[in-house]
Amino acid sequence: MTTSTYETDRPAEALAQPQINVPLLRRVLAQIEAHPQTWYQQTWRCESGMCAAGWAVELADGEWAFSLRHFAADAVIATPEEISAGLSYDLEGKTVVDAWLRAERLLGISRIQAAELFEARNSLDDLRHIVGRLIAEVSR
Repeated sequence: MTTSTYETDRPAEALAQPQINVPLLRRVLAQIEAHPQTWYQQTWRCESGMCAAGWAVELADGEWAFSLRHFAADAVIATPEEISAGLSYDLEGKTVVDAWLRAERLLGISRIQAAELFEARNSLDDLRHIVGRLIAEVSR
């Protein structure tokens, strides 16, 4: 099964309750705050920068499958776990996964939380609020 949009259900193996990765969430926000010129919330990864999802992938040493000028600049080389869970797809001879899906997994957030955090219209203040709320959820 290939997953490439928020509306698509993931395979059952990939639906385990996530554990929010607070250190990575904090690093993503710190990166964006320290270097706002590299943040562009409207796309996962492009020449203008990266959104919160793109930064999660980048900071966790994700391997981008293609150059910034490629139409699939947001594709990441799939891990063996992503392949076996059916989360990957083949593109131009590479087995990849979408950046938002990798970021969702790395951050340990649900599909609904990811949709909110990765929303293209989020301002920096929105990100701060969402990240703060996600971190507070771990404390409960």
